Amino acid sequence: MKFKKISTAFLTLICALTLPFSTTLAEGTSKSPPTSKMLLPYASGGWDHVGTSKIDRWNQIGWHSGYAYSTGGDFLVCVEPANNWKMTYTLWEYDSPSYSKKVGTRTYTGIGCLAPFRGIGAYVDGSNNKAEFFISTTDPEGTGVATFWD
Repeated sequence: MKFKKISTAFLTLICALTLPFSTTLAEGTSKSPPTSKMLLPYASGGWDHVGTSKIDRWNQIGWHSGYAYSTGGDFLVCVEPANNWKMTYTLWEYDSPSYSKKVGTRTYTGIGCLAPFRGIGAYVDGSNNKAEFFISTTDPEGTGVATFWD
């Protein structure tokens, strides 16, 4: 009987000590933006993941990502560039194949989130009442991945 009580206490202790570590390790699989590398904007409902795209398309503005839809408010882009040197990222609103509006530019060094683009409601248009955003980069190799949050 004494062995059963000691075994139960020991298993409880093991579980109590293991749980915080397993939760910390699982943090990297979350679909929320990394708070350690971003400026937290005032978002009443938090951030919604609206897309992920490789920055591997080329046109007259240079290397850019695919499109992500936004309903307005604030927009956040997290980038994972292949190069670790200082790069500039520009957010564009797509209107037609021959015309896109420049929303703003951010310079960033390293991997993480750019400063949020705030008050982008004026770019919401079309029959779907959404803005179609994409990001371009000064990276001459056209590498990296952009994750979009609305």
